[in-house]
Amino acid sequence: WQSLTYPDGFFVTSVSDFSKYWQAMMQGYFGGSSLSILTAESFQVMFEQEYFWDEFSSTQIGHAGGDVGVETLAWFDTGLRKGFVCLINSGTAPSLIDDIKNLLENYVRDQN
Repeated sequence: WQSLTYPDGFFVTSVSDFSKYWQAMMQGYFGGSSLSILTAESFQVMFEQEYFWDEFSSTQIGHAGGDVGVETLAWFDTGLRKGFVCLINSGTAPSLIDDIKNLLENYVRDQN
């Protein structure tokens, strides 16, 4: 963390590292991984909506947010067991962010 107001953001990462984190979270949602240091119960607690995650629909879980200079979209479909991570510069028009999210959601669905 590199900010005095760290609880509201400023998580410093790369797309590659965040993707690894996201894959681990997806595996944890589905019961964990032998490589994880967290128990299945810990993952269940983490996925309670009030902690970090948004429920976009009955089968879509993710996080959307940002801070100065960046917007993040991370989403997965629990039925399809697929998802995406998208980091983009902030200041992008909100309608463009929605368009990107919709394109990525459709791409994930079309891969089945």
